[in-house]
Amino acid sequence: MIVINVQGDFKNAISELERLGASTKFYKIDMLRAVGRASLAEVKRGYKKYLRQPTGGLYKSYKVKTNRKKGFAIVYSPTKQYIATAFERGSTIQSKKYKYLTYRVGDTWVKTKSITLPRAPFFSEGVGSYQSGKLQGDIDKILEKAIVKFNKQAEGK
Repeated sequence: MIVINVQGDFKNAISELERLGASTKFYKIDMLRAVGRASLAEVKRGYKKYLRQPTGGLYKSYKVKTNRKKGFAIVYSPTKQYIATAFERGSTIQSKKYKYLTYRVGDTWVKTKSITLPRAPFFSEGVGSYQSGKLQGDIDKILEKAIVKFNKQAEGK
């Protein structure tokens, strides 16, 4: 299972909303969800870049959890998708029952004792690039939307 925490600096955004007099109870979880979804999109973009023949089960298996108390979103691949770890870290595949692995390449059958998968860091690299570049911009956009929403609610009262 691959797990990556996505953390951002929400303190400035929350203090800005508190300064305006807004209730910040739900804004933090909204920000965490948006950040989690955006980092998940980066993972999926990296997936297409690194893996030549994508598997739909792996592509659809990524999930996001948010932890409002600790202030981070978790992007992860469930344990049943063991192939995600094999691609992320690189691994060697060997036959369990038989002496050789037999597979087809084009029209010919190939027998080998093991296959080495090269490292394809689509998961960690996607989230890492998001955290280093786009994360703070997304937090600012979410803050702007929250301020506009709060101002509309204040005018309506």
